[in-house]
Amino acid sequence: MRTLGVRAWVTLAILVAGTTALLLGGVGWGWGLLALLVVAFAFGAAADRALDPLERRARALAVGGPQPTGVLAPVRELHDLQHELDEASETLRALQDQARREQQETAALLDATAEGVIELSEDARLVRANAAARRILEIRDARPFAPIETLVRDAALRDALETAVIRPLAPVEVTPWDRTIVVRAKALPKGGAIVTLQDLTEVRRLERVRTDFVANASHELKTPLTALRGFAESLLDDEPPPDIRRTFVESIAKNAIRLQHLVEDLLDLSRLESGGWRAELEEVDVAEVAERVWEETVEGTSRTIHFAVDGLGLAWADERAVEQIFANLFGNAIRYTPDQGRVTVTIRSGAERLQIAVADTGSGIPPESLPRIFERFYRVDPARSRAEGGTGLGLSIVAHLARGMGGSVGATSRLGDGTVITFTLPRAPDPDEGGSDAAGDPLG
Repeated sequence: MRTLGVRAWVTLAILVAGTTALLLGGVGWGWGLLALLVVAFAFGAAADRALDPLERRARALAVGGPQPTGVLAPVRELHDLQHELDEASETLRALQDQARREQQETAALLDATAEGVIELSEDARLVRANAAARRILEIRDARPFAPIETLVRDAALRDALETAVIRPLAPVEVTPWDRTIVVRAKALPKGGAIVTLQDLTEVRRLERVRTDFVANASHELKTPLTALRGFAESLLDDEPPPDIRRTFVESIAKNAIRLQHLVEDLLDLSRLESGGWRAELEEVDVAEVAERVWEETVEGTSRTIHFAVDGLGLAWADERAVEQIFANLFGNAIRYTPDQGRVTVTIRSGAERLQIAVADTGSGIPPESLPRIFERFYRVDPARSRAEGGTGLGLSIVAHLARGMGGSVGATSRLGDGTVITFTLPRAPDPDEGGSDAAGDPLG
């Protein structure tokens, strides 16, 4: 509300004085007084007009709004004061713009941070939250000063946040929604707290994978090494007959080969998972590679297994990787397919991809095991797989190789009725389409 101006006060004084003079009956004196007051009224009006631009500037400065332009105080002596008000307004506006920019930069910086960052008031209300915090806490509507209890559903996480504004909080690990979140907090001088949220779900998963890998690798390496040591010690300590000696030597050779295969598979898998291998893409005749690898795989085996390739196709792939895929799949098929069984490779060419299926008439895979067969060291029948010389890494290598060439893998099976392992590869481009190789080291 605007206060009463100078002119209003002068007008009121004139009315009071004039009325008083008339009542007192001093006409001459009264008219003289009225003339004096008229002059005062004129002066008050002029003063009011002179102060009006200053008043408007002061009011705009108080609320932080823009200054009126193009209006100067009619009294020259007030120009300096008006200019000072204008300069103060410009300074205030510059400070406001700077504060706004810094606030926007801070928000952008926080949103670019991988860790969640939230500010809580002293009564555990949300002041602000960056994008990572909203994602971690699954907050869709981050209204300022909303109570944390209405935003965070998990009780353990909510308790940690509410505790952070009461007392210093050591890093605490909570597990909401099958995730692992580390909560850290620092109290603010005027109350409330800054809380950081670090999502360690993927880190913990990788730690479990690493632990399982080391345990499984150690176990797989221990088995042939123990056998080698046992047979070697028997040969050193005793003088067995020639036939038993030969059996021991054959067992040593068998376990040495198994150990070699295991180490080679471990090295291959390590290179694939660490990004140390890149496919050297070229045109590959899949049917020709399948037939060649089959001949190499069955050489020296005593089983009679019928083999057929149905279909043709040229893939845009790494030939050595395709060879290794077929070697692993054929090795599994031979292990689990009985004598007089059949292994069939079917190739279907699509617009952009080749679909290759390797089907056997073996023992099949139980439904509960099928989703896990591409995991490292997973075996449907561990005892039989080890006895047959399997490492438990073959299908995992197949999956990595196929995906590394831009393909995919899958499997179907019926217990007692065989298994079909499928993988896809990009189809080789037509001659007029061209193509470029992806440079890199071949898989060794």
